[in-house]
Amino acid sequence: MNVSDYITPEYKSQYVLSKDLSSNLTLKLIALDGTPPRPTTEEILANPLRRFDEPSEEYLPEIFVHCQIFSCGKPISLETRTRYKSFHKRFNWSEWLPQPIHICDLPRDALLVFTLFEMDGPYHLSPVGGTSISIFGKHGKLRCGVHDLRVWPKVAGDGSVPSSTPGKVKDSFHQMGRLAKLVKRHRSGRIRNVDWLDRLTFREVEMINEREKREMQAMFLMVEFPPITLDEKEVTVMYYEEGADKRVDCIVSPHIVKVFDGELDKPNVIERKHHILARNVRSGAADRELKPSSNARDQLTTILAYPPDQTLTSEEQDLVWRYRFYLSQNKRALMKFLTCVNWIIPAEQVQAEKMLAQWQPVDPGDALALLTARFTNPVIRQYAVDRLADASDGDLLLYLLQLIQALRYEDVQDIRDGLVRITHAALQANRKESVSSAKMLEKASDPTETPVKRDLATFLIERACRNPRLANYFYWFLKAECEKNRLTSDSSPENQEDRLMGTFLVVIKRFSITLSQGDEICRSIRSTLSRQVTFVEQVVRIMKDIAREGGYRKRKIERLQAMLGSESCELRKSFSEGNPLPHPLDPDVLIVGVRAETAWLFKSAQMPMRLTFIKEDGSDFVTIFKLGDDLRQDQLVLQIISLMDKLLLQENLDLKLTPYKVIATSTDHGFVQFIDSVPLAEILATDGTIQNFLRKHAPNPANRNGIATDVMENYVKSCAGYCVVTYLLGVGDRHLENLLLTKQGHLFHIDFGYILGRDPKPMPPAMKLNKEMVEAMGEDYFRMFCVQCYSAFLNLRRSANLILNLFSLMVDSSIADIALEPDKTVKKIQDKFRLDLSDEEAVLHLQGLIDVSLSAIMPALVDTFRKFAQWTRFLRVSSSEDRERIPFGVRILRLVRRPTFLNRFTAYRIYIFVLTYLLYVTFHIVRKPLGVTKNVLHRSNSAGWPSVVTLMGNWFGKKLRGLIFSIWNTDTSVGNILGALIAGVWVREELVNGHWVEEQWGLSYLVPGIILAVGSLFAYFFVIVRPQDVGLPPANYTDDKPEIIAVENTTPDPEGSTIPHLGDNFRQDSQVPLELEESAAAIADRKPVTIWGAILIPDVIEYSICLFFCKAVYYAFFFWLPVYIKYSMHVQNKEAADLSAVFDGGGFNRPVRNTKVRMNGTAPATLTKANILRSKDLF
Repeated sequence: MNVSDYITPEYKSQYVLSKDLSSNLTLKLIALDGTPPRPTTEEILANPLRRFDEPSEEYLPEIFVHCQIFSCGKPISLETRTRYKSFHKRFNWSEWLPQPIHICDLPRDALLVFTLFEMDGPYHLSPVGGTSISIFGKHGKLRCGVHDLRVWPKVAGDGSVPSSTPGKVKDSFHQMGRLAKLVKRHRSGRIRNVDWLDRLTFREVEMINEREKREMQAMFLMVEFPPITLDEKEVTVMYYEEGADKRVDCIVSPHIVKVFDGELDKPNVIERKHHILARNVRSGAADRELKPSSNARDQLTTILAYPPDQTLTSEEQDLVWRYRFYLSQNKRALMKFLTCVNWIIPAEQVQAEKMLAQWQPVDPGDALALLTARFTNPVIRQYAVDRLADASDGDLLLYLLQLIQALRYEDVQDIRDGLVRITHAALQANRKESVSSAKMLEKASDPTETPVKRDLATFLIERACRNPRLANYFYWFLKAECEKNRLTSDSSPENQEDRLMGTFLVVIKRFSITLSQGDEICRSIRSTLSRQVTFVEQVVRIMKDIAREGGYRKRKIERLQAMLGSESCELRKSFSEGNPLPHPLDPDVLIVGVRAETAWLFKSAQMPMRLTFIKEDGSDFVTIFKLGDDLRQDQLVLQIISLMDKLLLQENLDLKLTPYKVIATSTDHGFVQFIDSVPLAEILATDGTIQNFLRKHAPNPANRNGIATDVMENYVKSCAGYCVVTYLLGVGDRHLENLLLTKQGHLFHIDFGYILGRDPKPMPPAMKLNKEMVEAMGEDYFRMFCVQCYSAFLNLRRSANLILNLFSLMVDSSIADIALEPDKTVKKIQDKFRLDLSDEEAVLHLQGLIDVSLSAIMPALVDTFRKFAQWTRFLRVSSSEDRERIPFGVRILRLVRRPTFLNRFTAYRIYIFVLTYLLYVTFHIVRKPLGVTKNVLHRSNSAGWPSVVTLMGNWFGKKLRGLIFSIWNTDTSVGNILGALIAGVWVREELVNGHWVEEQWGLSYLVPGIILAVGSLFAYFFVIVRPQDVGLPPANYTDDKPEIIAVENTTPDPEGSTIPHLGDNFRQDSQVPLELEESAAAIADRKPVTIWGAILIPDVIEYSICLFFCKAVYYAFFFWLPVYIKYSMHVQNKEAADLSAVFDGGGFNRPVRNTKVRMNGTAPATLTKANILRSKDLF
């Protein structure tokens, strides 16, 4: 059917010019569709008139519309508005608004602007929304008919060019616009009228418009432009202006002119012709004997030194192709040659494939680049597999993680065909029992009817079947990828098929079938893998059961130990002494059991589990199992560190690296090797410096620093190695909790959650190297450190291509930091190597990085803030019992670094002695003014004194209690003397009008009271009642067994002791020796002595009577001596207070006296009797 059939025969294009119409422009406001936005809470609170609005009521404000015409952003007419109207169900005006302007006076860019207002109070209007529409269409026709204009909420209509409130928005309601155009064509007669169809169609159009408006949740203003009629016929008004065609357009401001170029992005025909001629097959014979000139040789050397990802220019590609036969003797040039080949041209592809056979064989590490997504040619990938066949199992294991990722770039159909072949061979072997497994494997890998090439999957399966260690990691790497694909696959049927028969799943099925149909070694490997899967599932089940267990962590630990120690534990059935199980983390370790009593849960959100397995020889193999964490990124980083360590060892450079083992058994759980070590934060907190730690565990008095030479070299070399390694990998989030140090001096890093330059801290340094780490080296060893860094950096730069190839194969993996910017992954590593610099320039560059890292201020500030944050977390004790018992200040004291020349117990003893001494001095400062001010107040005052005998006994025990208490009791004399001197200052008498007046005697109470208040607060927060509160054994226990002092690690780490592979900071709870717990329990069971039992103790009554009279005499002198001196010697208050202080000087001879008489109680009694006889003359 032709389009003309829809056009009515009487349709004719009739129009008039706008310049001929002198009538005013008129339009009709019909209605507003949609709901205006309700006022916000702030607007309601700011407007008292809105405070009583009912929120549940339908919001229908009284809206009126302002209309005005703009041109070039300026109004050209007066404003018109609708009349007042009250709305009940919808906003409906149906009102004509004539505009005060003639149609002939309208400019071409005339813009009709509408603003909807709401009366928001007296003399205040608030805009509900605004919109605009051009009066003339894009073809210069005056608009007519009904238009739905989108209203932009809470803004006034904008008349600028372009308008910020356009009523017609492209693609915002595409369906409505399309239907409006069709309706317009129908009304103009360009579509034939069919009554019954028109009624159905218009009803459907209205329903579609209403639905789209509701879905957009916007307001639409319906505006109607009336039709222009001439002789009762509707005509079109076209814009016309006298003399407009005589104007010349010019560029007022410069702008970009778009010029279409049909040949853009197309190859240059001249260059294309040159390319064909240069690589003609007939030129091969001439190129075979071609030798480069000195200039060309220099250019080729420069090209070969380019980074792997640098694109060659067309001239450089032609140069490499021209001298391809000459370069075939250089194995490093193969990659450059293959990048020059245009694989679309068949003839060129054939020549390149022939050159592969003639090229000097490349190293297996360089062949990894041929397995990336960049090379899809099967001949090239087959060549790479052939080169990998020359690699040893050890080297292949270093590349295995990347080779698993390279399977995604293989031909999926080839891999599936391999599964079909091996399955078919297995079925034939089952039908014919006489067929040996060797023949089956031969038929599966190389059937006679069609020779099959050995792809990457087949190669890896063959090598894994011959090596149990390789098979172990091959299986677990594949298993993690299979699970990742299941988690990220789409739900469409096609993707479901890919998910079920994906590349990794097919490979793992082929591997399983090959093992099951292989020889005895293959079947043993398959059985071991099956047992390992069951073992991991049982560990996961235990972790989940413990996670569901209620209560605190200690209760969960007890439950864990009970589960592992139970005879019915399924995990214990996974291995036995007769049938040891190779551990998935390290298949060379054969485990026969697990130590239930050493199982532990660390303080972390996921609560990783420490498991100690028993090896076949009886030794321990300690691991940590983490559930809920993806360990694949840590696995990748540690694989690269292991590779770098091997590369450096090949250059006779041993940097004592510690690449501990990590295996991701899934995307959310895995094993990590446990390394006995201590974080640097803990070392600095407990030992003060790194040298003190090394000196404690590896002393050598013959050396100047007192540390064994080999241990010091281990520290310096490992520090240099990890500085370079972490710099090259861009490891972030480095702080003193994830830098660990062993007792042998090996420093290493943990927690690789941020790599490739990502770091949660601002302005991170290029390498983690602070002043504490350098101060531990000293000047000589620091020079050695720099030399080791330079050597490691230069050696690793020579192997940069291998490392870059490994990361090239990982770009499509789902590892977190790689998946963020996969296209920049290789570039980030390449930039760290600075391959554009010479060796001398690279050394200077690294030296600058070391200097900048040492002088960086931001890392030091971050470490300080982190330490403060850990302190605040540490102060929140998890146990309610400890929170009630240990004061807040004592928890802070546990974080303070002690002097390096004192052990912890001695340091705390000195602190307790000095603190309690000063506190009791402040108490006596307050007591003495009671006696001094009696000269002023003439009234009786009394005071008590607290007991700290128990406190001192807790810390000093029984051995020297006499001497300690004698020294400590001098606080009475010190306090009395200071109190008398302080009080005497403000009881000074002044002669006023012939009378002695004491006006400031109240300060004698106020100042000592302030001193006592401050001391009381300090005592409340910072007095340590017993050694156990700071993680030390009791005093008597320490005196008897001093070697147990360091039984508990009490480093101020809120998260606990850092384990060298977890990525979080964990600490085991302190353990009090068992005999101490038993003695404490026995003491708790004792019944207190009754008062009658105390009286019946021998000599108690006699001692009490003697003490009563001694105290009576003492306090008589203590309180009344200043008064007696004043009135007997006729001195002023100040002099009386100073002389009374001499009375307290005798307290200083008590320690000497008690020590000389060996703390015998006879001496005080004798001296008391002598003093009584001497004092009778005073009265």
